[in-house]
Order: sequence, then C-alpha cells, then structure tokens
Amino acid sequence: MARHIIVTRSNGYCGCDSKEYYVFPEGTSDIEIDEYIAEGMYDYAEQYEYTVRGWDSDWESEEDEEEYYNNCSFDWHEATEKEKEDYEGEFMAV
Repeated sequence: MARHIIVTRSNGYCGCDSKEYYVFPEGTSDIEIDEYIAEGMYDYAEQYEYTVRGWDSDWESEEDEEEYYNNCSFDWHEATEKEKEDYEGEFMAV
C-alpha cells in the first residue's frame, strides 16, 4: 500500500511553515522519505530568506546565512485516514 506522507517545513519564523502532501510507493523506507524531503529544503528556505535579512538586503555575514539555513527543519508523518480524505486532492505522487 502506498504511503501518504504529510510534511511540515519550517525556518523557525512565524508564518513561514509550509505543508506538503506526498504519496510514496509501497516499500519506500523512512530513510528514503527523509532524503527526498531533505533535497527540497534549500528551495523552501530560499523563499523565506527575506524574513531574516529583509527584502532589499544582503546577509550581514556568511555566518548569518549559514545559521539561517542550518536552522531550517522538517517533520513528517503518515497521514491518517481522515487526513487522506481531507487533503485528497493535495497529495502529489513521488
């Protein structure tokens, strides 16, 4: 049976969390799911850089930029039957 996964990505700043919905093939391991989600973290984090450095500003230092990206995180869980129904049209096949 396919694995319906709900992912929450966060950069630690209010209003920047995002949820994504995926369907992984049967037999996909937790490690493979972690790796797949981790691959998209830079793209997620890049969208919200302005929350830290401002709209028209550059990073004050490389350390600030590195700290921001290192603080970004994700969490995921298997969707419940209710969540599968609630977000039926949202799930994307991997």
